[in-house]
Amino acid sequence: MTDRFERKIGEIGGPRSPDPEFRDRLERAIIHESAPEVTPAARWRIDGPRALSSRMRSRIEAAMTRRKRWSLSPLRLIAAAVAVVMLAGTTIVIVDRVGKRGSGGDERPFVAAPTNSPTPGSTPSTPPKAAPSGPSTLRGFKSAGQFLAYVHTEGLKQNGPYGIPGSIFEGGGYSGGPVAAAPGSAPRAPSMALPYEPYSTTNVQEAGVDEPDIVKTDGRRMIVLTHREIGGSVARLFDVRKGARFLDSIGFSEGEASGLFLAGDRVVVLEDRLAAPREARMATHVSARRWTTVTVLSVADPENIMVVSSMHIEGSYVDARLAGGVVRLVVASDALGPSPVSVGKGSPEELEAAEKANERSIRRSIAGDWVPHFVLQRTGRATTTGHVHDWSAISRPPDQAGLGMLTVLTIDPADPAPDNAMSIVGAGNEIYASLGNLYVTSNRWEDTIAARNGQPTGGMVTRIHKLDISDPASTTYLASGEVSGFLLNQFSMSEYAGRLRVATTVESFVGNTDTSESFMTVLSETAGRLVRVGSVGNLGKGERIFSVRFAGRTAYVVTFRQLDPLYVVDLRKPNHPRVRGQLKVPGFSEYLHPLSEALLVGVGRDASRSGVAKGLQLSLFDVSNPASPERIDNLIQGDYGQSGLDRDHHAFLYWEPERLMVVPAVISSDPQGIDFVGAIALTVSPTGEFGDPVRLTHVGRSGVNKDAPPEIQRSLVIGRRLLTISEEGILLSDLGTLDDRAWVPFLS
Repeated sequence: MTDRFERKIGEIGGPRSPDPEFRDRLERAIIHESAPEVTPAARWRIDGPRALSSRMRSRIEAAMTRRKRWSLSPLRLIAAAVAVVMLAGTTIVIVDRVGKRGSGGDERPFVAAPTNSPTPGSTPSTPPKAAPSGPSTLRGFKSAGQFLAYVHTEGLKQNGPYGIPGSIFEGGGYSGGPVAAAPGSAPRAPSMALPYEPYSTTNVQEAGVDEPDIVKTDGRRMIVLTHREIGGSVARLFDVRKGARFLDSIGFSEGEASGLFLAGDRVVVLEDRLAAPREARMATHVSARRWTTVTVLSVADPENIMVVSSMHIEGSYVDARLAGGVVRLVVASDALGPSPVSVGKGSPEELEAAEKANERSIRRSIAGDWVPHFVLQRTGRATTTGHVHDWSAISRPPDQAGLGMLTVLTIDPADPAPDNAMSIVGAGNEIYASLGNLYVTSNRWEDTIAARNGQPTGGMVTRIHKLDISDPASTTYLASGEVSGFLLNQFSMSEYAGRLRVATTVESFVGNTDTSESFMTVLSETAGRLVRVGSVGNLGKGERIFSVRFAGRTAYVVTFRQLDPLYVVDLRKPNHPRVRGQLKVPGFSEYLHPLSEALLVGVGRDASRSGVAKGLQLSLFDVSNPASPERIDNLIQGDYGQSGLDRDHHAFLYWEPERLMVVPAVISSDPQGIDFVGAIALTVSPTGEFGDPVRLTHVGRSGVNKDAPPEIQRSLVIGRRLLTISEEGILLSDLGTLDDRAWVPFLS
């Protein structure tokens, strides 16, 4: 067992990430060491393949990778992972503890859930114990004094020798902003005024609502974001009208660049920083907090990328959307307020003195100490510092306490500034945006109320806030509501005809028997509330949701424990949603993509009869008859394999003119080894059949480290060329034959 663990640990930082089973076991080990009293329901949640978010998994693996280079023992590697989880503020490690008063002290009584529409062949189902309703509308503060009294009260409740939990993040120091990257020796491109050919864009959830990604193109230019091994990121610009000719690049020396937007001649780069930049430290006097940096670049002169501005915002990056020509940026801060004093060596006397000093700082603090700061640097202009808004732009749920804050900013790439920002007391988990509205979710636990009422504890509730983004100049709060259970990801939400549809899994155990199930709930805005108008349950008894996709008035839901039930949910009558049909097949789909009204593709894993995940599996479903969905073709690659689309749907490509699908793949015949790293390209016939798969790889190309085969992260089409992109370079293939045309390595 020890040898196998050593080998698995050795995979971290190697050619591929650890397989999901090992990651899940690692999470359980973290839980066991950190909170051995975790309930069976919570432990089942940990066992799931998405117990930790993809961003959290990446942080754990990145931290462990760094420590691996220092040749630490496996025990210390786990300790490093635990530290990352704790510092990043995840609730999984202390799931039973945050469910009590420390998470916000929700004290509302339970209200009985409405009866759900019955599923064919089943009895009506209601959420287990936790389907709250009642007023959820946000309330503001009437004065600066009221806001200050609130934060003082909450701050003193949570104060300790090390300050308020979550108020600081022990990250690294700041080492600068955007810098010119090595220009390389590739030939420069001529003027960009020539016409361009058809091209693919980022695979997004909603048409017209762009999502940040590491590759963006307008058919003439393509900008690619890669990460340096020594830290920081590089954005490279290419002319892609006839190939992929390097134009210019710019580096970002600190922070984790999460993605970018291309809006005309402006590029918006989003970074998550572990510590405040120098200018922010001067403005706030607090260095050890997470900050988000928004850098706007001009690519009007493609041979000379120019920095237009860099805006630093206090809070960690959550997500962003681009719609109506403006960026809606969401950041979260665990706790603001004054910086805690130094504890020294941590003797009892020093701890007591530090707690008293922190208490004095809280009592002396002013309203501005508890509002997110910003620092705006614009080329040729003086640096501006201040708060993203004042106390009057902060709202909170009537039952929500605590100091965490979720901030939404509206940023115009043409004139970037922190205008029209607003904040909500609470955390942020997922965001979803339609053309007119932005929805932000957070989770809370019902343990306090349940324990008081003699009910089982551990029920999770998802709170949803609806914001109006139809006006490019502002973001306006509209309504709030709640649904039982937890969401899988952004695809668990969809707006249609003014109503929000939400898919959730509700955990429930009777003794050792898993009675969890999933629900589809329809919410409608009424007088500042998102009110439940319809719901259907009994989706996957004893299972959890693995993927969701909405297509108009239909939803497709995949649950899994041993088999892959695909449910077709009819949403034509919002007050009475119902399951029209279902199909059970081996394995599971982690990502669903409608190809047409009749065809749905699922990408996931094959599985044994006991539910053990195996090779990469592509499934093609005929959903033309909602009452009787059918899998008409499937393709399994390798004894073991994965695509990563459950963590990053932007990596999927479907090019309708050629009926071509490209999926990233890591495949092996041995769980300890690796046979193939790259992408699988195949066509889908009009009659519903997969063509022969073609494997594309960057392994063995010039300049590629053979000991670290690069994963293909993105695929896109420009004209008659298929471009696949990794951290090492760009492979151009003929769109018709998929034969190699050119390899363009990235220059350091």
